[in-house]
Amino acid sequence: MGPATSPSSASLRADYQIISIDRLRPGANLRTPLYDADKPTFPLLLAAGTRITSHLLELMARRGVKFVHVHKNELNHVSGPGRIGGTYRAGAKTAPAQETSATPATPQTPKWNIRPDSFIHDVSQRSNIYPSPALVREIQQGVERSLAQLKDVFLDIGTKGKVNTNAVTGVARQNLILMSRDIDLFAENGSQPVLDRYPMQHGLKTSMLASAMATLMGFRKDELLDLSFGCLIHDSGMLKVAQKLKADRRLNAGSQLEIMKHPIYICDLLSKEPTVTHGAKLVAYQMHERMDGSGYPRQRSGNQIHPLSRIAAVADTYLALISPRPHRPGISPYAAIEHLLEGTRAGHFDSLSVRALLHLISLFPVGSYVKLNDGRIAKVVLSNRERFAEPTVRIETPGVSTFIPGESINLARVSHLRIVSSLDGLLPQWSDVQKSEEW
Repeated sequence: MGPATSPSSASLRADYQIISIDRLRPGANLRTPLYDADKPTFPLLLAAGTRITSHLLELMARRGVKFVHVHKNELNHVSGPGRIGGTYRAGAKTAPAQETSATPATPQTPKWNIRPDSFIHDVSQRSNIYPSPALVREIQQGVERSLAQLKDVFLDIGTKGKVNTNAVTGVARQNLILMSRDIDLFAENGSQPVLDRYPMQHGLKTSMLASAMATLMGFRKDELLDLSFGCLIHDSGMLKVAQKLKADRRLNAGSQLEIMKHPIYICDLLSKEPTVTHGAKLVAYQMHERMDGSGYPRQRSGNQIHPLSRIAAVADTYLALISPRPHRPGISPYAAIEHLLEGTRAGHFDSLSVRALLHLISLFPVGSYVKLNDGRIAKVVLSNRERFAEPTVRIETPGVSTFIPGESINLARVSHLRIVSSLDGLLPQWSDVQKSEEW
């Protein structure tokens, strides 16, 4: 790090951009000096010609540096996706934005169609590793309220053969409100295994996870409402299937064929509801179709499948894999991600939708345990949207309660630590990881 000197007069006359240090890219060579934005005197941090390394970033973080001034012509060269604090003209002495529990989410890939009316502009993503307890309670209570409302919806479907569209729409709208508070925490709640209250809990979690994926991809609010509505009740047709299969608990060819009819049952119900949009109906009907035509009920493929249905298919499959069923146990989140990656390479799933899922939960979902190359066991506490194999982890030590935060390490910031295996299985070949990041 350079000496704590003030910027030159030439620098003071130029325009600078304030960015958080988590945007600085290790390996980039500075063509202009880097200054501390947290102090009014703008002391020099790194001189021109310095190569940004993980070690230097660690040193700055230890000194309490959160925001830096980067020359506007240097921004694309030295920074990656992250938080932008604001701009200033030299001499204005505008203080950098303060970190909060959530900051505006930023589109992460140019392949996604981020538009001015995309809902992502109304959504916040977490800037701190641990969300506030109040926000955790708010989202958990919101999920329980939604389940209580869906209980009556599914009861009406099973006993009266009628969909309470107002109630389903209300839950869909509540989903978007909760997601706008913290998309990461919302997605974490939506990506947990379904252990009971099937199929309504499965529908709710599928709706939450798919909505978060579609938000990152740039979809509008009205499109997200269609997606959420279709996901919420997509498996309600299983209530009719369950009645037909009640006498036979074995999963045979006949019962499999009956199960494949459940999208038709819900489609028939929704066809009687003129207020339900065409998009919402297609999500519920096409969720089990596959890009290569191997799905059901109509073996649609490619562009014959609605874009929202492709997203829903990935979310639905992930949750189905990690959740236990009467005829099999659930598999680990890591194994489910591997399954989706393999399925995408085989042509079953939409690659952009799988990439959106990876951006939300990474190769190692929040809450999973991994082994590091130094032999220590760590718990994933925050995913990395751009570098899927390098999340932020918390070191777990024997005898320490898991409710007490230990040392947290952003693996993207350190060169000497990396994940060598998941506790649920071996790490895939790095070439496969790189391929997944090229989609």
